[in-house]
Amino acid sequence: MLFYLIVVAAIYVVQRIITSGTVRNLLGKLKRTVEMDIEEDINEHEVIGITIGEVKATEGVVMEADGNYNRRGNYVKNESSGQDEEGICFMTNSKDIEHRDSNKLVFCIDSGCTDHLVNDKSFFSDFLVLKHPIKIAVAKNNNFMEAIGVGNIKVISKVNRNEVECTIKNVFYVPNLRKNLLSVKKLEMANIKLIFEKGQVSLYSNKKLIGIGYRNNLYEIEFEVEKKDCLNIELENEDVNLWHKRYGHICQANLDKLVKNGMVLGIDNLKVGKIEFCEPCIKGKMSRLPFGTRSKAKRLLEIVHSDVAGPITPLTHDGGKYFVSFIDDFSNFVTVYIIKNKGDVFSCFKEYAIMMQSKFDARISVLRSDNGREYISDEFKTFCRENGIYMDYTTPYTPEQNGKAERFNRSLVDKARAMIEDGNVPKTFWNEAVRVAAYLLNRSPSSQLSNTTPAELWYGKKPDVKNLRVFGSTAYSHIPKELRSKFDAKSEKCIMVGYTTTGYRLWSLEKQKIIVSRDVVFNEKNFHYKDTQTQVSLDRNEESADSINEEVVEENQVTEGKEIRKSTRVKKIPKRLEDYEINDNAEKLPDETIDIMMAYSIGFLSSNSPSTFEEAIQDKDWEKAIEQELMMLKRNETWEVVPFIENQDIIDSKWVFSEKEVQGRNVKKARLVARGFQQKTSAEEEIYTPVARMITLRVLLSLAVENNCKIHQMDVKSAFLHGELREPVYMYLPDGLEGNRSTHVCKLKKALYGLRSSPKCWYERLSNYLNNIGFRRSDVDPCLFVHNNTYLLIWVDDLILISNDLESVEHVKSQLSTEFDMKDFSNSNKITFLGLEIEKNNNCLYISQQNLIARVLKKFYMLECKSSYTPMQAKLNLELQPNIQLEVPYKELIGSLMYIMLGSRPDICFSVMYFSQFQNCFGITHWKHLRNILRYLNYTKNYALKYTKTNVDLNVEAYADSDFASNPNDRKSVTGFLLKLNNNTVAWKSKKQAIVALSSSESEYVALASCVAECLFLKQLLESMTNTKIDCINVYEDNQSSIKMASTLETKRSKHIDVKYHFLRNFVSNGTIKLVYLPTTEQCADLLTKALPRVKHEYFRGQLGVVSFKM
Repeated sequence: MLFYLIVVAAIYVVQRIITSGTVRNLLGKLKRTVEMDIEEDINEHEVIGITIGEVKATEGVVMEADGNYNRRGNYVKNESSGQDEEGICFMTNSKDIEHRDSNKLVFCIDSGCTDHLVNDKSFFSDFLVLKHPIKIAVAKNNNFMEAIGVGNIKVISKVNRNEVECTIKNVFYVPNLRKNLLSVKKLEMANIKLIFEKGQVSLYSNKKLIGIGYRNNLYEIEFEVEKKDCLNIELENEDVNLWHKRYGHICQANLDKLVKNGMVLGIDNLKVGKIEFCEPCIKGKMSRLPFGTRSKAKRLLEIVHSDVAGPITPLTHDGGKYFVSFIDDFSNFVTVYIIKNKGDVFSCFKEYAIMMQSKFDARISVLRSDNGREYISDEFKTFCRENGIYMDYTTPYTPEQNGKAERFNRSLVDKARAMIEDGNVPKTFWNEAVRVAAYLLNRSPSSQLSNTTPAELWYGKKPDVKNLRVFGSTAYSHIPKELRSKFDAKSEKCIMVGYTTTGYRLWSLEKQKIIVSRDVVFNEKNFHYKDTQTQVSLDRNEESADSINEEVVEENQVTEGKEIRKSTRVKKIPKRLEDYEINDNAEKLPDETIDIMMAYSIGFLSSNSPSTFEEAIQDKDWEKAIEQELMMLKRNETWEVVPFIENQDIIDSKWVFSEKEVQGRNVKKARLVARGFQQKTSAEEEIYTPVARMITLRVLLSLAVENNCKIHQMDVKSAFLHGELREPVYMYLPDGLEGNRSTHVCKLKKALYGLRSSPKCWYERLSNYLNNIGFRRSDVDPCLFVHNNTYLLIWVDDLILISNDLESVEHVKSQLSTEFDMKDFSNSNKITFLGLEIEKNNNCLYISQQNLIARVLKKFYMLECKSSYTPMQAKLNLELQPNIQLEVPYKELIGSLMYIMLGSRPDICFSVMYFSQFQNCFGITHWKHLRNILRYLNYTKNYALKYTKTNVDLNVEAYADSDFASNPNDRKSVTGFLLKLNNNTVAWKSKKQAIVALSSSESEYVALASCVAECLFLKQLLESMTNTKIDCINVYEDNQSSIKMASTLETKRSKHIDVKYHFLRNFVSNGTIKLVYLPTTEQCADLLTKALPRVKHEYFRGQLGVVSFKM
């Protein structure tokens, strides 16, 4: 009895000590510890706390640990927890582990354990694998166990027929632990009060009962996991299916092999279950019979297999059409290059061979490929012969002999197709999917390798795949603070499309381009493109003959002779396009005209210049261009480096790279541009700067031919830097400039490119100087300056001088070179100005854009297309299709064609105008007809606008025409007119009229008004340049009713016409304009109002002066 009383008293004392929190001092003497290396890294990801909620009766509770995870994912103790405590931990071997019902979690309440410990991973609601396992010691025999993971567990506690939902945080996973341990210390730190009484333990939070445990030798408490069904299997399947997608839809056998044999790092603790049915795998993959095998290599690079896949449609964002693979036979490591044409295979192999020799100090012995032309070129054979590479070709029509390359390309395409299908990613990303497929195949099991991966053989170490994420999933990339303002979002939404050595390749949804980022947060269960409309993929291999009734001719075919018979077969929309989902979001049609500056910019978008500073410095030529620009900026004292001041408005900068054609050669130019859009400007600030009109340039060229003037071209180096800023602007230190970006900034003193006020500062600087040396600015075109018989036209930093007084020109050039840093390009009869190639021969001058046309044809893969006699099929009527969106560069092509048309090719003016109205509502038929303009340009790429000497005084004449109600969508008419100076075409236009005309006479009358307005401008321009009065301009019109309407004051038929069109009556009556009737068969403006058959088109094209000429 006395013994019993002593035991009861001891239990009572222990209970009081535990509830008072002093048990730690008593148990510390037992010297049994749970040793945890708290400095070990856990993972690179931050643990996010889970909120809890109320279930039925009582409030939810978080049983929080005394440790937390820092931003780097490392486990650290709270400062308030004091020193690590020593306690008792029950452990045993794995064979003694207790197994209970999968949805029941039983804890032993341990007053000596410093952390919550669990032996079953399936209980965790979220889980992180420890990068370095934590050792847990048993004090008696110095045996150690390891905690290999940590996470949170959501449980439900039953209290008096009520259920309370709880989250137990920071629980360690110890696989060999016999019992699950609930730490008293951790509960106390979470403000959980424990009361031991009458053989049970009660847990209270804020004086409310949240759990009850009972004594069974030891005090135990039982919870239910949040999901009543088998959570273990569900979690396993979730992990398996997620990794199945991350690994590019890897098969079950290979995923099992990866985990079982420990072939990669990062998925060691994955419990492999059965992969659920995967529809993208079914759609993306299909089985074929295996190819035969050949001899196996015994070292790296002994044998390399190669094959080309393609053409693949649609084209990628950067124009990729094929991919070529190189597979090392020994390791099965595959390297992939995306190429635009098969001719690029040699350059890719050359790069591959040099890179491999540098990496492994070994050369390729054998290259095994098929007999494709890309592999049997002379340069390919020469390179292999010089480098000791034996070229092993397969027998013709026997692809099985190149089975490995064929099989790998099939695997790459299958895997890429499955990833694209799974994320519903647009097919233009197939290049990114193929790259990812190669990355994953190199880290996957291979039937020819024993328990290792190609990457391990290649790099000499096991690959770590913890960075893998699902292709096409939503990602959020961190935006550096330097690139955002105070309240801008800190991240931008992207799509995961690939990997780099240090981060991820992402498609920025806002910028619509690929970016590389290291700081990324992923949502692998969300796919952006699954929530947006389906986009139609166009098969670019289809020639337009399938859907366009047009005349085509091979490039080397003689154009004369019998015309090709046109098909009368009715064409239907392809069946594959009928079931696509559509979205009714048609926008308002843009104005048919386009700003010349914009067209000039779009016309030169076809260069392959680097887009970033990091990309540019990889090329010595671009690096040299950067150094020259920085040297120029320093010489001009563009800025001074000053300390950073708080609350200072600071803008950023960017390097812009371009290739400019000068005298027939490409010159690389690097330019540092300020991000002027970040400037804060007032509404009163005037920043408008005039730009020369193309008609002014052509007038000057026509006068140069007539007066036997030599054309001189000059360029101002870093022109904007000569402009002085009125107010200081502060800019972050640019890339390439040494200095501390966080403590110092650049205080701009000169007008750097990109600032809002830079163009105006430069224009005022140059204009004032020209005025000081005797030039007079034209009141008609402010970019034209006249001094006696010398004319100077400026276009930003390009100058053109025309005069028959050579001594005067040389004097002006000398003055300009003294004041500014100039380049002179006047040593030949051929110059390039604004992208126009100008060549003067005797009494003729030719304006062409042959190089630009070639670049555009190359950019849109039409260099080898069939040619067409006309830019557009006659009598073609297309309707608006606002509900279809094709993955084709329709607007980009319109922009490129626009500058060609504005510069030297009036013969495509109507066609470009016609198709530009469909930019937001086009279908597959529109696209194929638009490409016909490229076929026509391919046929006429050597054509130029010809100016000839006429030996007459200034003679201006114009031709005006219209096509009445030709647009079936809105029944508006088309205006077309052209102006000639001394029989040389200097201006042209084709435009849809703003009103709906009631008759052909009215539409012709409106066209006359537009033509006369341009004639008056030309008249003023010539009079200001030559001081010669032009008495009368003849305007040729083929509609006598409109002539009569403009020549009389009759109002019966014209009273409803807007007054703005009646102004021409005034100039007709005072003799400034003379309207002359011209038969329709001779009306060359007819070419600007409609698409004509071949014979009429070629006749009027010649009347406009567009003739064949080879530069």
